[in-house]
Amino acid sequence: MHRLPTPLSFEHPPVGGRSWRRVVGIFACVLLLVSDVARAADDDVIVVDDGEVAVSPDGSIRFGEGQPASNEDAVEIVGDDDTIIILEGDQDLAPPVDAPTGPLGRVWDAWHVAFDSEVFAAAQLTDAATGPFRTMGSVWLESWLLPAPNLSFYGTALGRLAWDGTPGGRIVAFADVYELYGKVTLDRATVQMGRLVVPWGRTQGVGFGDRLHPPDMRRGPPFPDPARQKQPQLGAQIKGSLDLVGVEAVAFISHETTEGSLAAANQGGLRLGRYQTALARSPTLAGGLLGDDDTSGARQATRLMQPTLAARVWRRVGEFDVTASAAWHFDETPTLALPVDVNHAIAGEGLALLGLPPVPGVVCPGLSTSACLGPGALTYQQTTSYSLDVSWGLGIVVVRAEGVAHPRIGDVGGKTALLLDENGIRSAQVSQLSTALAVEGQLGPAVDGSLELFDVAWDGVPRDARLWGVELLDDEVASDTPSLRTVHRLAGAAVLGGTLFEERVRWRLRGEASILQADILVSAEVRYRLPVLDLYVGARGDLFAGRPGSPGWMRQEASLLGIYLGEGG
Repeated sequence: MHRLPTPLSFEHPPVGGRSWRRVVGIFACVLLLVSDVARAADDDVIVVDDGEVAVSPDGSIRFGEGQPASNEDAVEIVGDDDTIIILEGDQDLAPPVDAPTGPLGRVWDAWHVAFDSEVFAAAQLTDAATGPFRTMGSVWLESWLLPAPNLSFYGTALGRLAWDGTPGGRIVAFADVYELYGKVTLDRATVQMGRLVVPWGRTQGVGFGDRLHPPDMRRGPPFPDPARQKQPQLGAQIKGSLDLVGVEAVAFISHETTEGSLAAANQGGLRLGRYQTALARSPTLAGGLLGDDDTSGARQATRLMQPTLAARVWRRVGEFDVTASAAWHFDETPTLALPVDVNHAIAGEGLALLGLPPVPGVVCPGLSTSACLGPGALTYQQTTSYSLDVSWGLGIVVVRAEGVAHPRIGDVGGKTALLLDENGIRSAQVSQLSTALAVEGQLGPAVDGSLELFDVAWDGVPRDARLWGVELLDDEVASDTPSLRTVHRLAGAAVLGGTLFEERVRWRLRGEASILQADILVSAEVRYRLPVLDLYVGARGDLFAGRPGSPGWMRQEASLLGIYLGEGG
């Protein structure tokens, strides 16, 4: 990462009739006023989070470069392993803070910029006609301002330019501001306000508890960190402690739906345990209807004053860290309102595999995906979910158990499911329970990560329908099966990585394999840091395979092999 003390300004397309520049300006003024209150607050407590303080194996607390704290009695760890509260009984406990002289010098020294860049060239492994050779350049820009010890501002932006090797050539460009927020430390709590991503997943692979944001189809790299795979929302987060219990509350005042193609082949990342956000297996198998067009016009517009409300609590009970949460949020699986011909185009291959008669073709050739679908074809409903996770440290490994429930009681609540039957694809409400068991550990610098076993159960699937993108299409359902049945996705997952040869070589692997059916989804990469220019070179492969109807089959056309050159982190 490169840090450049260069001031920047970010702009974002208008949301709800009000420009982002005006919103950010008002927001910055409010936070500056709040910072005065923060400075006047009790100076005996500092809340340090986001990994700025580490607990060493010997139990001591270390700052930044590993300097140990001098008084362990002044350190209180509050339940969640992301938050450590330091009582300043000894000034040596506080990390050193530079104090530049003069207001201009202070701002200059407190403003930082970092960026990563990468050029990636890839070829599809299954059929070049459905996924041509592609070259893509990406730049990630990150900036943060620290005008006061208790106040910080943070922003990120992303830009991509891709060229597809089609007969006529095709250029796809994308740029956007991502997160943009301010953070204030007040006594025993921290407050963040702005355009946020709040990752709640506790397991590294499936992360079922990470449900406050829909996935962003435009950004998903194969190895995303939590802040690069979700659609940000406008709102606030407060995080602190009440005695021995850690608490957190989140409120979003808007909902920005996910953006990107409906085809599984065009969605980045693996999204373990989340399968129904893609509605088509590949562009060509959907009759050319669902190409690389951005389907934002067909999705529900940004909702202002449609809140997402969530809260969680955690504490340590004996040797266990226990966290519980509840959320009223938007379901990431869309509710469909598709024209008949579009529905048949999307479901055509599935209907044929079910042995059903052919259906009419698409009647809107030459139009874009958004024009075929029509505005509001994909809407998103609010739902209530509950989660519980428990972590237990066993020396060099940590065992985690996590569960999330979307209960449907009568005609209320539940999870949106996409079903395939004789009429095509339709949406319905069912109950869902997702559970995971993970073992995390490290074997020196060479191997670090998590091995997980998980199950996603949809309860209330009709006997004559198939769960789209999850359930096999060539298996028959017994005639004596109840009219409403339960469908399971039982699978194993791995998120592994490490460094070799004094950190010059880095490798990563992320994937899952089903236990009940034959399918697999894997992304793997290796990169080598060059001794000059701070550049790295590497190769990445994505392999998706499975029987018809399975998640691996849905994404089969996304299998690729590529090489890249990059710099930064």
